Amino acid sequence: DLLETVDHGLQMVIKASLDHPTAVIVGCPYRVEDRLYNCAAVIQNGQLLALIPKSALPTDREFEERRHFSAAPLNMRTLETVHGPVQFGIHQLFTDTTQDVQFGVEICEDAWVPHAPHDALFAAGADLVVNLSASNYTLGKARRRRVLCEAASLKASGAYAYISAGLGESTTDIAFDGHAIYAERGTTLFESKRFAQSAIVTYADVDLAPIRAERMRRNHDRTIYSKTHQTHRLSFNAIPLEKPLRAFSRTPFTQIGLTDEALWETFEIQSYGLARRMQAMGRPKIILGISGGLDSTHAALVAVEALIRCGQPRTDLIAVGMPGLGSSTHTQDNARELADLLGATYMSRDISDAAYRELKAIHHKSFKNADDAYDTWRATLTKEDADITFENVQARLRTLTLMSLANQQGGFVLGTGDLSEKALGWSTYAGDQIAHYDINAGVPKTLIRHLISWVAKERTIQWAGHDAERLSTLLSEIIGTPISPELVPGELSDGIQKTEATIGDYDLNDFFLYHWIAEGRPLRSVLRIAAQSFAPDMAEEHIRSQLKSFIRRFVTQQFKRSATPDGPKVLGLSLSPRGDWRFPSDMSPAHFYRELDE
Repeated sequence: DLLETVDHGLQMVIKASLDHPTAVIVGCPYRVEDRLYNCAAVIQNGQLLALIPKSALPTDREFEERRHFSAAPLNMRTLETVHGPVQFGIHQLFTDTTQDVQFGVEICEDAWVPHAPHDALFAAGADLVVNLSASNYTLGKARRRRVLCEAASLKASGAYAYISAGLGESTTDIAFDGHAIYAERGTTLFESKRFAQSAIVTYADVDLAPIRAERMRRNHDRTIYSKTHQTHRLSFNAIPLEKPLRAFSRTPFTQIGLTDEALWETFEIQSYGLARRMQAMGRPKIILGISGGLDSTHAALVAVEALIRCGQPRTDLIAVGMPGLGSSTHTQDNARELADLLGATYMSRDISDAAYRELKAIHHKSFKNADDAYDTWRATLTKEDADITFENVQARLRTLTLMSLANQQGGFVLGTGDLSEKALGWSTYAGDQIAHYDINAGVPKTLIRHLISWVAKERTIQWAGHDAERLSTLLSEIIGTPISPELVPGELSDGIQKTEATIGDYDLNDFFLYHWIAEGRPLRSVLRIAAQSFAPDMAEEHIRSQLKSFIRRFVTQQFKRSATPDGPKVLGLSLSPRGDWRFPSDMSPAHFYRELDE
């Protein structure tokens, strides 16, 4: 009676699927000759495409599957059924050639055993593996299921959907919670409400672009599976979504790294990397240009921790303030106070006069009269005078000052440029682009603020004692200071020179960096999800314009990254030519513009 009723129900689903193009996967017991199999039926467009029998049959504790079912046979076969010819066997792959997407199916215990079917399915090219389970619930099982799904998707750089029985199941001796999980590349992204009192549909979308990009990067050898598993392929029709179901964070790097544990790990990577470099160099002093801005402040905090690790006094951090033609008193005061509170050695070396002399020596256009003294020259500066040469002379003089002090003090120069700046080429070649070690090279700008806040919470009492509250307050003030290179006098730039007025919002730039470079998405996809994520605060045309600016900077400034100093990788992305990133320095951005506009 049960098998006849199941067959009738299966026929109802097959008939209903004529009106709905969705591929449907349902669980059912199915008799083949004189054996009974625990199966998943794959249905679409009024056709039963395949039956996938379960391989691993548990017989422990509450499970007695071998009492009723037979394990899946090793060989694929075609069954002649009342529903027409049906493929029967494991390792079946369902392919939509027009959408270039593939999925496979396994059942419950199959996922919990070594050499699971999903390993072979992923190796054969499945983007998604679906698991149908009648998994009863016991305390703590939800976490174990998540770990299982995340591990399967992580190993394969793919997607894994787990759907368990729930509402309507018998509770004679066990209970069912209706747990549904969607994991992608090691992370649970969608999850159902368990023990629901009514039927609930859990939706998830499969994000193919980063799956494909990561698989190409990892380039795993799949021949070991092809020799032992023969995968049968069937066609189905996939349904592309016009709009993603998932929401994308405006700050994806902070979404990854904003927990206390992640912030601690980031700080540990940086401080350990710096300490190891110092130990290899014989524990030298650290020469750091400190401006009162975000990056140099964070570099100073990491340097203090590294000195403690090396057993060196904090006075071995030589923090050098180098006010120039555009420096503000506020940031210089913050830099000096920060050094004092950290117990570092503070030096001030004003580069304004040296910049004046260098600009005069090269006959810069700012000199209306070649004999003008400094005060006269400074008083006659105009906006047009503050060109790239005007700015870069100061940046290179600062680096020259730091390198000279490193020789004099027996130290090495700690760079401050972050991952976002390296992506944008926002540095002066042979200026702040070089250092002996680039401590922030692996940390994007959108994460720096949160790292400083974490240090203010976790380290200030340890470092500053009775001055801890003042140090914490100062760090908060620095976080709130507008980002500026301070290379142009305020009177020539309508107030403080703001970096984001030139290169665009860092939130957007880091969004582009993450999704285009780290995730490997096509640029049209990056634009689409950026427009979705930043609406209604930003118009799509503004986002498109800044994306083009990002492309131009990223492509044309590769020559700076090709000569980047050593620095520790922190996130899953590095732009070091010795690490993740290989890119020619003479590529044109024109191709990428065309891709974006197509």
